[in-house]
Amino acid sequence: MCAAESLTRLQVDGMLYCVHRYFFSRDSVYFSTKFTQLGVRDHEPLRTVVSLGDVERKDFEAFLSVIYPE
Repeated sequence: MCAAESLTRLQVDGMLYCVHRYFFSRDSVYFSTKFTQLGVRDHEPLRTVVSLGDVERKDFEAFLSVIYPE
């Protein structure tokens, strides 16, 4: 479960990721539109898991490494 209201659950290859919705909404038309369609506004919890069925886990983790560098 994602603890903060601004986190979103994304499912990729059966793995669940909790990510900050802000980055995805701000920098992606796809996610901005998706969150709007789900009726969620900034700083509101998103109870729905967004499945990214066409994304491979290794690719998503590479993408996350850019957003969340070590």
